[in-house]
Amino acid sequence: MKICILGGGSCFAVNLASHLVARGDSVLSISRSPIRSAGRRLPFRGDTLLVEEAAEAGLQGMDIVFVSASSEASS
Repeated sequence: MKICILGGGSCFAVNLASHLVARGDSVLSISRSPIRSAGRRLPFRGDTLLVEEAAEAGLQGMDIVFVSASSEASS
């Protein structure tokens, strides 16, 4: 499956991505806060991934989109 995680800089999102990739899914992780997160490099499966700014076109063709929001953002 093609899966997008919106809010990809969180600890939850990194762990979710790891599990999804391990089961064979294609994962795209997008930052919701480009000023804070874009450009960050996150450790992932022995490598590092670059967090990129969200783009509307990035969601096209996805089977599932997960949204990872902090308690402040979701209230």
